[in-house]
Amino acid sequence: MVEKRILMKMLETCMQCEEGNEEFEYNRENTFLQYLEAKRLPPKLIHYLLDAISMSNVHTSFEEGIQRVRRFIESLGRYGNTPFLFPMYGCGELPQCFCRLCAVFGGIYCLRRPIERIELRRPEEGDGKRLSMVIGEQTIQTQDIVFGSGTISITGDYQNRSCLAGLPEMIMPRKCGNMSRGIFLVDSSLGGAAENQGGGGVALLKLPPAPGVTTDKQGAFVIQLSHHSGTCPPGLHLIHITCDADIDPRLDLQPYVDQILSVSDEGSQTPENSQDQVDGEEMEDVGKRKPRILYSLYFTIPQCFKCDNYDKLPVTLTINICNKFFLFLQHTQKFSSSPLWRLQGCEVGESEY
Repeated sequence: MVEKRILMKMLETCMQCEEGNEEFEYNRENTFLQYLEAKRLPPKLIHYLLDAISMSNVHTSFEEGIQRVRRFIESLGRYGNTPFLFPMYGCGELPQCFCRLCAVFGGIYCLRRPIERIELRRPEEGDGKRLSMVIGEQTIQTQDIVFGSGTISITGDYQNRSCLAGLPEMIMPRKCGNMSRGIFLVDSSLGGAAENQGGGGVALLKLPPAPGVTTDKQGAFVIQLSHHSGTCPPGLHLIHITCDADIDPRLDLQPYVDQILSVSDEGSQTPENSQDQVDGEEMEDVGKRKPRILYSLYFTIPQCFKCDNYDKLPVTLTINICNKFFLFLQHTQKFSSSPLWRLQGCEVGESEY
């Protein structure tokens, strides 16, 4: 009860800590961890605030940590008891939603046709179409182009930078970071039925950096999905584990997989009797063991693209990262969809998505 009161008071302090007040200015140069330690909080509460609520690491700045806590608190109660949103049937619904909206508002799709060249047209040519896209023998003129992060790189021209003709060298995009991801089909939920009342739905978990992993890493993010999310059959659970890529996805994720999952057959159960145990509330033994991996898949995915010297773009062109919308919803770019690039003839600035 005492720790709960301390935590609530700390959350209120974070909500009231705004730029300009004395406490904010005093801690501006500190990390969020240093700020929490200065408050003499118990280690357990520091862990909750740093890893579970703000989803930060030891290098997260004080300002960013405060913003993350505030966003977490302000998101509570808007669409239920959790501050997070997750689409039914998986994140594939997000690009599907974009595609439908794009079509409604006049978007034209060029499918299975690699882009050979993008040219910047002169504004005095009129009609507002500042961009030309060369696909085979056809040239398409438009004001906006939206394409996937891998579209240019697969043409072969990206390596010698001849694909984006007319665009200044200083804004050429380059890959920035990547992620290792594992997808696991397991026979029970994390923590057993006692921690997943009603059969569970979607659970989010952040694991601190594993022993032996450098502290500049974020740790791992875990999403657990039950059949109520529409992503797997009853009695089974789907678990995604994501961390910064380093060597190999299997090696990168192994320390975190060992923490929460098991490959042993001991205490295993079939999907049928798993559901019976949940329905019959015979959950004690299940909650004591780790979920058993029935199927696993490891892969590496690009995290984002970055434009060098982005602030030096000419006023006639911006390249906006559309996955900022997903970043806002999901708190951390670890869960963002693959970025889309939006080339638009307007003033310099980031997309409002």
